[in-house]
Amino acid sequence: MHTPKLGGNWVSIKSAVFLDYDNDAEGKSSCSALSLTKKKLLESLLQEHLNIVTISSSIVKCMKDEACKGNGVSPHFVRQWY
Repeated sequence: MHTPKLGGNWVSIKSAVFLDYDNDAEGKSSCSALSLTKKKLLESLLQEHLNIVTISSSIVKCMKDEACKGNGVSPHFVRQWY
């Protein structure tokens, strides 16, 4: 998985924190597919040096269906971090 943290780094799935984007934005680069709110959230969490990875919500759904555990950005996650 690739994160834009510190100019771009490769991270393992276990250390990644997923920020999903809508499936109707498929075909766009992941950063351009994010809403303005999610772009601001991405910037804030990257400033905290988190391994944020943008990923399609359909892939997140597949991971959950296969019982893969991963950290996802959610209101609960953000409250815990700050």
